Amino acid sequence: MDARRFGAELKRMRKARGLTQEALMDKLRALGYPGFDPQIISRIECGRRAPTQEQLWFLLQYFVREGEVRNPQQAQGWVKLLGRNLSDSELEELFGEQAKEAYSLAQPEWSVPCEPAYYVVPRRAMAALEALVESDEWNGEWPILITGMAGVGKTTLLKAFARRPERRAQFQYALWADLATRDALHWQGRWAEILGLDLGGIADADRRRGMLAVRLEHESALLLINDVWEASEATPLLVGGPACRTVISTREELPVGAELRVGGQARICVEPFGADADGVTLLRKYLGELSESEEQFAAEIVRLVEGLPLALEILAALLLYSGQWSEVLDDLREPAYLPELPSGLERHRSVWSALTIGYNRVDKVQQRRFRVLGGLAERATFGWETASALWSLDGRAVRQTLLALQGRHLVRREGERYRLHRLVHRFARSLMTDEEAETSYRVLVTHFAQRFSTQSNRFMFGGRQHIGPGLAVAESEWPQVRALAQQTTARGDWDSGYRLMMAVANYLAASERWTPLVEWCESLAAIAPRWKEPEWADVMRNWGLALLADRRVEEAILRFKDALSYTDNEGDRFGIFTLLAGAYLELQDRERSWRYLQRAEQLAEQHAVFSPGYLKAKAKWEATWGHRALALQCLAQAEQGFRSLGADMDATTITEERAGLCKEMGDLSRAEGLYRRAAAERKGYGQVHSQLRCLIEVGKVLWQSGRDEELWALYDNELSSLWQELPDGQKEPDWWLWMGFFAARLEEIESCRRYWAKAVEIPGLSEQQKVEIRLEWAGVEVDIGDRQRALELLAEAEPHFRQVNDTEALADLDRLRHRAELP
Repeated sequence: MDARRFGAELKRMRKARGLTQEALMDKLRALGYPGFDPQIISRIECGRRAPTQEQLWFLLQYFVREGEVRNPQQAQGWVKLLGRNLSDSELEELFGEQAKEAYSLAQPEWSVPCEPAYYVVPRRAMAALEALVESDEWNGEWPILITGMAGVGKTTLLKAFARRPERRAQFQYALWADLATRDALHWQGRWAEILGLDLGGIADADRRRGMLAVRLEHESALLLINDVWEASEATPLLVGGPACRTVISTREELPVGAELRVGGQARICVEPFGADADGVTLLRKYLGELSESEEQFAAEIVRLVEGLPLALEILAALLLYSGQWSEVLDDLREPAYLPELPSGLERHRSVWSALTIGYNRVDKVQQRRFRVLGGLAERATFGWETASALWSLDGRAVRQTLLALQGRHLVRREGERYRLHRLVHRFARSLMTDEEAETSYRVLVTHFAQRFSTQSNRFMFGGRQHIGPGLAVAESEWPQVRALAQQTTARGDWDSGYRLMMAVANYLAASERWTPLVEWCESLAAIAPRWKEPEWADVMRNWGLALLADRRVEEAILRFKDALSYTDNEGDRFGIFTLLAGAYLELQDRERSWRYLQRAEQLAEQHAVFSPGYLKAKAKWEATWGHRALALQCLAQAEQGFRSLGADMDATTITEERAGLCKEMGDLSRAEGLYRRAAAERKGYGQVHSQLRCLIEVGKVLWQSGRDEELWALYDNELSSLWQELPDGQKEPDWWLWMGFFAARLEEIESCRRYWAKAVEIPGLSEQQKVEIRLEWAGVEVDIGDRQRALELLAEAEPHFRQVNDTEALADLDRLRHRAELP
């Protein structure tokens, strides 16, 4: 529960309506609720108490009616600060028909964030964008470019454009990508999830781009790519087909348009409001109704800052809390102190003045804390942990400082993280002293090195580095770590640079982002001579892991052998021997695989240590030779080893492998028990996909054993609900086949038809499996009397069976046709 944030938002909305606490009390009493008084409102606004359910309802009614809470998403977000939710009926009562319209914009396929409530549309830019998107001259392969100076509102323009109901009528999907917070690889995965596309664990950006392009070839989608700095950032997301439209936003001084071959007609430049009334409207949206004198002050402020939205937002945030119009105007005309503008930012003098005014109105301690934020990377977000390290404060004091800076518009909140606007970041950096810059650098290097390295629980599992759960580093922090790593090596600080660059490599390996890992290791190789040889062995091992995951086995073997030549550490050599044994097994070179496995075993015997990773590799080797009993024994020991290390998720993976081996050996009872245990553990981890996989295996065992009552209980209680919870794109191809088998066995005919109709359309299923499905399906149709459909399915399956000369299947097919043709 975050009552403080709820109260701050209540205070902002009250002031936006120009109300005192007494006046708000009168408004709420007029709605029929007598239980408010100024003291209660004051306590709620200060975060000292949360409103009751009844009080909350009347607050919502009033602010919805006044237009401060504009849609169900905004209402739900406000209420969630109190740990509560509004039901569909409550939302419909508050918003009426607007609720239904807003729901259509809140579906998963419409992934664009809402624009802020105080936004004023730049009419000329919006009209030009609508004309281009509605024109037939453009398609998704040729992007439309939105440009403009920093702080002019390009990002918000994209959000507002996509959230218009007419866009929902034009496109089936709206796919959002903000490159200021995540890289293109992340957004490719997010888009695939929305589209129901299974990327199959592919990490290569080009291959993923091709799969997305095929998926969107016949779909209508609006693709919005925000904050592009280089054309190469946007290229992996240019996947639209003829019915799609792609819109990119970028700063006007960047050459993105030329590199993407965007013509002049497809460029839209967003301009500041200038001295027109839109700037005053923006201030009015922030501050509520203005008096006659305040209207005059507002017009003068808009003139002085040339109508730049970012400058107006900063000043509005300041005026909302102080109301000192004349003082703000005096400071704008003759700023008491204005730091020198960096080269290239001359057009942003108004923002610089606004930032200076806000900065001068916080105390000296908060000023210093704001300045050191300039040491962060330009596009990085940060959490309270990083701020705590920079400021040497505990959690509560950190949050109080962030709230104060946020109130002056010096820091922006994005979910649970914070970010500095590009111009605000440049402002903070310009104010930093040399001593503060050095301190910030050293603190950040130590902070991230510790988060990646000293907290990690490292052990070898098939050679892969596992990083402990306490190490959670947000993906949006990668730009920060990358920038620090490059900065340390540029300064000749090789020890710090090595630790940070290896931290990124280890994290990429742990999160299985193999394509970026290959690129990262290649960049590490460029400065390898400056490093000590044992450290270089770590680079080679990670590099080999990435190549192995990308099926480049022979290249991976070369990297692993390089790693061996650079280290004398027996623990590292043990892990690399295990890796080499597995790699040679991939190449079907059993002799060399056995040789490296024996070398690993010799080291293990010398030190009386058989790591879980080694035991798992040995189990795989034994199973390949057909020694299933020995493999099962090794897997049991590996599972026990992982659990003793606290690596429960890896132990669960071994449990599944044991279950699969028991099933192959015909021990169905034991296999069922292991699969059920693995499913329960996967449920505890919140892994729906893996839980469903285990339960389908349980269903197979029950189906093969003829235990229909237990299969019905499993299908009705667990499988069906999990199936609905998981998006289609995350369901494995053969799962549709088996769900159809279960439904057929339980005489759920319509469900069976639905599953098998989907299965025969899935590219991942082999042609042999598809015709076998049609044969089974035809048998079901014959049994229920739909003979025409049965004959159609048999006609579709027959050519394949004749081509492969499958006499047994053809005999089954003839028998079914005969039954279907009987009167």
